[in-house]
Amino acid sequence: MFLSEGRHGNGRGPNGQFVPEGQGRGAAGLAGGRGPAPGQQPGGRGPGGRGPGGPPPVMHRMPSQGFYVRHVKGIQFDNIEIKAEKEDQRPEFVLDDVQGADFFRIKGSRTAGVPVFALNNVSDFDVHMCAGVPDTQLAKVDKRTL
Repeated sequence: MFLSEGRHGNGRGPNGQFVPEGQGRGAAGLAGGRGPAPGQQPGGRGPGGRGPGGPPPVMHRMPSQGFYVRHVKGIQFDNIEIKAEKEDQRPEFVLDDVQGADFFRIKGSRTAGVPVFALNNVSDFDVHMCAGVPDTQLAKVDKRTL
């Protein structure tokens, strides 16, 4: 949410020049006409209302080493290559509550015994010409790995 007219929806300021993300934000009347820093709440609170000395932010590990796709209708991946710096035990793609997903020519850094795809509540799923995965079409699947 932008608190002033510093950056418009097209990424440009009032004078028509491009304003980088995080600049031109603020609330009129605050010190120097500048509002809180990006990600800050008025009064010095950080994201989620945490202030200095408050609880630390919670960091979550991504369930995939490549793409985590959740609550999506209609997505297509073409000519994607995923390279891991070191061996990773997570699937390259995790799909959760997805309707309509097409994968074509996917390459990855395969780890033996680790699936490329982890599917949870997925419908209309197609895979073609993906390294390590046979061409597959699934109408509906509750839970499966490929």
